[in-house]
Amino acid sequence: MEKKAEIITLAVIWLTAFLAPVLSSPDISIQDFKMSLMGLLPFFVLFLANHFFVVPKFLFKNKYVKFLLCNALLITAVFFASELLHERPPEMQPHFPKEERKPPQKRRPPFKSPVLVLSILVIGCDCGVVFAFRYIKIQRDNDLREKQDSKNKLAALKQQVSPHFFMNTLNNIHALIDIDSELAKETVIRLSKMMRYMLYDCDSGVSDLKKETDFVLEYVSLMRLRYSEDKVEILTEIPDNLPENKKIPSLIFISMIENAFKHGVSYKKKSFICVKFFVESEKLVFLCKNSLPEEPSQNKKQGGIGIKNTVNRLDLIYGSDYEFKINKDGGEFSVVLKIPLL
Repeated sequence: MEKKAEIITLAVIWLTAFLAPVLSSPDISIQDFKMSLMGLLPFFVLFLANHFFVVPKFLFKNKYVKFLLCNALLITAVFFASELLHERPPEMQPHFPKEERKPPQKRRPPFKSPVLVLSILVIGCDCGVVFAFRYIKIQRDNDLREKQDSKNKLAALKQQVSPHFFMNTLNNIHALIDIDSELAKETVIRLSKMMRYMLYDCDSGVSDLKKETDFVLEYVSLMRLRYSEDKVEILTEIPDNLPENKKIPSLIFISMIENAFKHGVSYKKKSFICVKFFVESEKLVFLCKNSLPEEPSQNKKQGGIGIKNTVNRLDLIYGSDYEFKINKDGGEFSVVLKIPLL
């Protein structure tokens, strides 16, 4: 694409140069127009030699001395060619009456004419156009490479999310098998639906807002099977009037909800987990709160790949156009995420 644009640009420049005498003086004679074309011919040959030979062979390979020497020889050749073309044969000399004839002009001394300036302008203009489109191509290639790198990173992060979630859910099922086999069977069915969503609906990296919130509800419902209501109070608020046909990153909330169940449930006292969705200032707001049970320090596990991957994905998708806040206040831990709806 850049090469075609470069050729078109140079063609327009030279076409304008060749037609300049006609454009400036529409009544120019054919003979004078031919002489104008002949005068431009050495400069056009200089351009061809510089564009197709000197620049790619020397300038692009950082052989600057050879580039300058080669162009110096070309400019010298153009000068002598212009001098030869400047001398019109007798039959092409304009005829004036004797009384109007002007004394013969002295021959221009070497390199005291506009030829040198025009030659440098031709080479400079050609190099400028070449490097301009070369820079555009490099920038476009860099942009494509960055986008591909971002896609690769997103794919890698998404592949890390799925096994992480799958591992935690299997642990939940394992715990249910000994407690209630029927509940364990129901859990397997729910897990099957969730895995189908993860495998077939999340390939593009974005999902419908409705499908994503349904996935969250399915996960929370699965977790309700494990914890009794008198031990853990689980609250979910997802309004029915959320915008339709809006996209959000797939599985972007699950890591935070997983952490809420993992770190917010105490077996010694009653705990709570709250998951809310709502729209504020044309942004989707996700709020996840959980209690902070007092556990021995050796049992507290900080970090993990879940939250880290979530932040990395948000950076790659939204840049700085999102808000992510973590707050720990007394016995409550909360996460607030605000993202634009795609």
